Amino acid sequence: MKSVASGGNGADLESRRGGKPVGMVLDEHDLGIIAMMENDARQGVGEMAGALGIHRNTVAAKLNRLMRQRIIRPGVYVDPRTLGYRAPAIIGIKVAPGEIERVAARAASQPNIHHVHICVGRYDILLAGSLFRDEGDLLSFVTNDLSRTPGVTAVETMITVGLSKVGFGMVDTVSSDRPMSAREREAVGASLDDGDHAIIMELQRNARQPVFAMASALGMNRNTVAAKLRRLIDEGIVRAVVVADPVSMGYQVIAAIGLSVLPGQIEAVAVRLKTRRNMQAVILCIGRYNIMVWCLCRDLEELYGTLTEALAEVPGIRDVETMLILRTKKATLDYLQPALRAG
Repeated sequence: MKSVASGGNGADLESRRGGKPVGMVLDEHDLGIIAMMENDARQGVGEMAGALGIHRNTVAAKLNRLMRQRIIRPGVYVDPRTLGYRAPAIIGIKVAPGEIERVAARAASQPNIHHVHICVGRYDILLAGSLFRDEGDLLSFVTNDLSRTPGVTAVETMITVGLSKVGFGMVDTVSSDRPMSAREREAVGASLDDGDHAIIMELQRNARQPVFAMASALGMNRNTVAAKLRRLIDEGIVRAVVVADPVSMGYQVIAAIGLSVLPGQIEAVAVRLKTRRNMQAVILCIGRYNIMVWCLCRDLEELYGTLTEALAEVPGIRDVETMLILRTKKATLDYLQPALRAG
């Protein structure tokens, strides 16, 4: 594995995007830890030490440093449809000059908006991970809240109808991304009880906490928590992942790419796209685009190659629009919240 220069002291993305990464250098063992946790963020220190062939104290120290400097954030991913959100959406916003920061900050304060990006391209702001119980809630948010926000000049909404790929892998020597299996898709309709919801919320708070700590915090039997957690993981309802800072991993460019696809080709195009390593999310939509892709690139030259070569090789793509992410104001996987628990 190669070393990667990391940015500064782990400040949030908006203070680092666009600058050269300086300071901490990630060595092969740092990258090895990140790669293993991309697949399973709940792996024990001893297990990682054995796999990497280094002392467990070394792993513990490196892991603490990676988290302390916010190079990585252990978390839990749950398909929003599993939680009962039947109208997830991506929302593009055009904003009057001088109003971008204020509008983005207001959007970031909304508990049902989980990703807020300031960008250049068709939109000034992209809201992803926008979760609503149904189309009525989505309509109310767009018409009564967002559209009436001072500075907003236009809003376009794309309803998410499928997740072809949601990946978290950034270590390019290890393939940690995996497509959703049939079993995971079946889990979308799983009925989760209050105990399951409580465990998910505890994992959102601390994805690496041991079972006995969760049981104590929740006032539940340890064996019950262990059995429920094992079911949630085995059935693909919950994925314990680690979210790495793209800049720290050497990715200076993040782009949201909207694709219009020929009729009858959407699934085939999505299948081709999700095999590409630098495409972390492939989302099927209804609206302006048929597919939206979140793409990580090491520089603008790599993005240019993706747009002019990689996408050109995929039959069925009719049109491409690219939005370059300048700042990320909010990015969280805490989809389940008491106030938003879908019924």
